[in-house]
Amino acid sequence: MRKDKGFTLVEIMVVVAIIGVLTAVVTPQIGSILSKAKISATKAETKSIGIGIINYKSDFGYYPGIDYGGGGNGYSYYYGDAEKLNSYLMAPGSFYLDKKIGLDPWKRGYFYHMYVLSNPYVDVIFYSPGPDGNNSSWDSGLWLTGSFAGDDIGIMLDG
Repeated sequence: MRKDKGFTLVEIMVVVAIIGVLTAVVTPQIGSILSKAKISATKAETKSIGIGIINYKSDFGYYPGIDYGGGGNGYSYYYGDAEKLNSYLMAPGSFYLDKKIGLDPWKRGYFYHMYVLSNPYVDVIFYSPGPDGNNSSWDSGLWLTGSFAGDDIGIMLDG
């Protein structure tokens, strides 16, 4: 019978090995779970902002951006950084969004593109370039295909 109250080197090595195996099994799953959570958050946020954009159009008769020709009589155009939408959707007295548009979960900016002039496919697009950060949709002719490409995540609205 042992009189000391400590652990043997073999016992410590077994515990460390078990912890190592558990870490090796769990770590990749955590990465996958975090990735899926970011994608879900992006889908929810783009949908929410899309609803704000629709409500803005409902109130003013045109989408937020530069309006040429008075609402639906001419055309509207906007291309670029979605954070500039804050000046329209978060203006004093406006209640189109709960919080300002910031960065997507990968710490990159969202994009907002609008071109309303009898476009047969899609008029308004709000999206994130997704996990890989490549603006695949724009490069693949989003205006002509009416669908996102690569891992881009967003919403399309037809004027």
